Amino acid sequence: MDVCLEPSAVYQSREEWQHPSIDRTDVQDPSTPRSASSRAVVKGVLERPMSRDCREKETSLSAVPRLEQVFSGACDSFSMAVPYTVRKGAPRARFLVSRLRVRGFAEAFALAGASREPPPSSTLTIFADSYHAVTVECPLDGELLASLFGDAPVCMLLPRELVHVIRTGRLKLRSQVRALSARSITLEDSNSALAFTDFARLVAHSFYKCPHAPFCPIPARAAPRRTPALSAVATAHSCISPEITTHTVRLNKPEITFLIGHQGARVEQLRLQSRAVIKILPIPAKLSTTQLSNPASIEQCLSITGDTESVARAVCLVGALLETFRQAPRHVR
Repeated sequence: MDVCLEPSAVYQSREEWQHPSIDRTDVQDPSTPRSASSRAVVKGVLERPMSRDCREKETSLSAVPRLEQVFSGACDSFSMAVPYTVRKGAPRARFLVSRLRVRGFAEAFALAGASREPPPSSTLTIFADSYHAVTVECPLDGELLASLFGDAPVCMLLPRELVHVIRTGRLKLRSQVRALSARSITLEDSNSALAFTDFARLVAHSFYKCPHAPFCPIPARAAPRRTPALSAVATAHSCISPEITTHTVRLNKPEITFLIGHQGARVEQLRLQSRAVIKILPIPAKLSTTQLSNPASIEQCLSITGDTESVARAVCLVGALLETFRQAPRHVR
């Protein structure tokens, strides 16, 4: 039976246009069915809830164009439901994935979405990150990661405090580390059970949080407002002596000069941001003529003292500043 819905008409209000009624009596289209049974069939089709298979198919088919919107900068992020069974309460993590691999994952999901019976879906969110990569937030599931990365190494985004814990050897990983930067860690074997175990250990660490704050070398930070309740909590917390540690960083003279900044402004900002005691240790030995003519050959130490979190934050901030300094052209330094 051919059914033709009512044609476009002029509605009196916006609500009437958004919610057209099938029981309108002023329809002038001769092809619209007039019998009660036909009108009931049309009304049933319009009011029938969309099935789960239809929703999965529609989501999969729209994933690729929505992904292109993220690539082109038209939107910052979008979420899609992927047909993978993930255990309830699985932690979520953020990974850095190349645009080419994410596009292939979305296209494969779109092709398989119509023919594959989807199990309980899990949400995967894709954020714009850089020119060649995106940030993917998803449940920590082995099958999902294997489908997303394939045989490529897995790059996981980490907060800078946790990066410092790995660099200092306080957290040992069982799989092979391919790269460790100021914001991420890359493990070599993506399909290995050891790699997934390491990811689970990183997510379970007290320093890990998802989503964590975006990486910024020296973000502006206002002083916290002191209230009576906050003062009482701070006083009670001060009674518990935290573990104080000292970390020494050996740098050359131009790097030390850059960290000090104009009239000590940069190192003072580091102290305020990290809440650690940062000192520039004097050069122990007398400098030779060769060293005076080549400041890059002069070594000087930077001492960082505080609790574990303060020292970790200070080391990561120093590393970010030095990375900016080393990548800058020589005439700009």
